[in-house]
Amino acid sequence: MTDCDEFRLLIGNTKISRITYNFDFFSLRVWVLVKQKKVPMRMCLGCQEMKPKKELIRIVKNKENETSVDFIGKKPGRGAYICRAVSCFEKARKAKRLERAFESPISEEIYDTLKKQLEDNDG
Repeated sequence: MTDCDEFRLLIGNTKISRITYNFDFFSLRVWVLVKQKKVPMRMCLGCQEMKPKKELIRIVKNKENETSVDFIGKKPGRGAYICRAVSCFEKARKAKRLERAFESPISEEIYDTLKKQLEDNDG
């Protein structure tokens, strides 16, 4: 093998690579389709925008109807997501979007924990 030419083309979430190998007596072209990883998207309850899951804070309601804040995103149960912006939190609280998402009242503890976390991140 004397040389190798390679170029990539990105179409949507699929990367198409063409690799050409030049041998002394023939040329071999190989087309390879490489699938890009999908980024999980979730909707913020405050601003109603789709954002990457890792940028949001998750609030979870488990089977015992206990609501908690899940900063890691791994707790079992039904989840709702809020941006890390205080304005989004205020919009969601004012419109009672968490209560609608979980179809049950949310304790003041949860709101206080969220507000404290968001204010700590801003400052």
